[in-house]
Amino acid sequence: MAVSPANDASQRLIEAHLSKHFSLGAGQVSLSAVTPENLPEGARQYYVEPKGGHGHRALNYIVIGSQLYCSGVEGDFARLLSENHYLERKGLTAAQVMSPYRTLASPPQVMIMAEGYPQFPQIKPPALTLGEQGMSLVFFASAGIPLEPRRWTVTVSRDYRVEVHTGELLKPTP
Repeated sequence: MAVSPANDASQRLIEAHLSKHFSLGAGQVSLSAVTPENLPEGARQYYVEPKGGHGHRALNYIVIGSQLYCSGVEGDFARLLSENHYLERKGLTAAQVMSPYRTLASPPQVMIMAEGYPQFPQIKPPALTLGEQGMSLVFFASAGIPLEPRRWTVTVSRDYRVEVHTGELLKPTP
């Protein structure tokens, strides 16, 4: 994750949001720009950590134009998808949905997993299915170490309602 100073316009938006929604002033946080991956064109991504928070109360932001989306605001993942017309996009990939999900909606303690765990050969890369009813993103994740992976399914309906379901704990193969 590449980090750099925040863009002035985006920084002002984020600082206003932090003050209004979290009662945090600019001097109470560390704000860093993060190199966005698999986000809409022109998107900027930021990491905000209250000073002395040691990562426990960190927030992630995505800014697209004058629109701001925050991991600390319920429903901002769905709002980003809706306002940026994700269901109408041609050639949409799992990575393009996984990135805003991981940034805005995934619980911070959850580690997204891909292939490469010999004890869990059933783990596959994230997969996206688009259909008449909306989209479905399937991936594997663990709540930490020791690894306890589960299959996660994030469904997004045509009206951008988001539901998240987790499956049974995967059993390691000997």
